[in-house]
Amino acid sequence: MTKIRSILRLYTQGVSKKTISEKAGATRNTVKKYIRHYIAMNIPLEELDQMSDTELEQLFSIKEQNEPQKRMNDLLDIFPEIEKALKRKGVTKESVWRKYFEAHPDGYRETQFRVMSVSPIICVIADSKSVLSIKADMASGTEPWHVSSKL
Repeated sequence: MTKIRSILRLYTQGVSKKTISEKAGATRNTVKKYIRHYIAMNIPLEELDQMSDTELEQLFSIKEQNEPQKRMNDLLDIFPEIEKALKRKGVTKESVWRKYFEAHPDGYRETQFRVMSVSPIICVIADSKSVLSIKADMASGTEPWHVSSKL
């Protein structure tokens, strides 16, 4: 039985995430990740039990790789609008975040949004092969985005 299968079985039995991580030999973050995917897929456990271990692992690994990059790209696309909005009198980061979150319900939560909307902005996107450092000084007005790749 795979780790994913045992985590999902324990979760459907009502076992706590901490206990699941101890019994399955996985970190709590891994347990949370699999549970999030299980809930988002809305597939009954019986149907997942009929899948092979390979199919199950593929089903739970593909989605995780694409989501952070999509969220970051969505946020980067609207940074010019955010900059303009924050310069207006009476506009707060919270109000801008609420508008952003209405348009992107899977986007960043308020705290992460606030961190990323500070000038100069420094966002780090890490994957297995490289680290991209995206720096923007919104106050400078000249060539605001600089992307460098470090191995």
